Amino acid sequence: MILLAEFIPNWSVQSGTTQNSNLKFKAKTLSPQEQGEAEQRAFASALASRKEATVIEFYSPKCSLCNSLLKFVMEVENRNSDWLNIVLADAENEKWLPELLHYDIKYVPCFVLLDKTGWAVAKTGIPSSRLHVVAGLSHLLKMKRPASSSSSRSSSHG
Repeated sequence: MILLAEFIPNWSVQSGTTQNSNLKFKAKTLSPQEQGEAEQRAFASALASRKEATVIEFYSPKCSLCNSLLKFVMEVENRNSDWLNIVLADAENEKWLPELLHYDIKYVPCFVLLDKTGWAVAKTGIPSSRLHVVAGLSHLLKMKRPASSSSSRSSSHG
C-alpha cells in the first residue's frame, strides 16, 4: 500500500507525474477540507495496517524544503513498503491541529515515527538543511527497521 500515492498535495501536482513515469496523477485541486480528509484517511489506513512503523511528515504547501523532499519520501516508502507507511500531513490544515499539538510540531518539515501500535517513538529536529532532514529521517527509520528488512541479513539458519 503506497499511502503517498493515494493523493498528492496541491503543491506537488504541477508536473502531473512523478519520477516513476507509470504513476500519473490527476491535476485536480482539492479544497483544504478534501485535502485534510484524504490525509486523515491515509493516516487511519496506515495505522490500521499494523506495519512495523508509520512516519507522519508534517509539511507546508509553502515550504520549498518540504516540496523538494516529496520524491525522496515516496522513494523511501516504496523501498520499505513491507514494513513502513509514510503519510503526509499539511501543518497548515486545521484538520491536523490535534496532532500538531499532540506531537508538539513547531516547524516543517517534521517527521514523527510511530510504532505499530501508533505510539510516537521519535521525531526529527529543527530542519537546518535538506541534508539534515534526510539524515534525520534515515535515523528514524533505522530505529524501527526490522532485522529481516536489512540488506545485510545473515543466513544463520541451516
